[in-house]
Amino acid sequence: MTKNHLQYYLDEFVFRHNRRKSKSRGLLFYALIKQAVIDNLLNIMNWLKAYKY
Repeated sequence: MTKNHLQYYLDEFVFRHNRRKSKSRGLLFYALIKQAVIDNLLNIMNWLKAYKY
């Protein structure tokens, strides 16, 4: 492992450590996607309101 890869290695280790006892591993991904869609929709709605379409 090189110095350049150390942060990636540590990030992966922390992620796996934090998720080791999770009973619903797919739920986090689902929540992330759901939030991204909702945020995007709200941004579009705000943009449309600002330009009165």
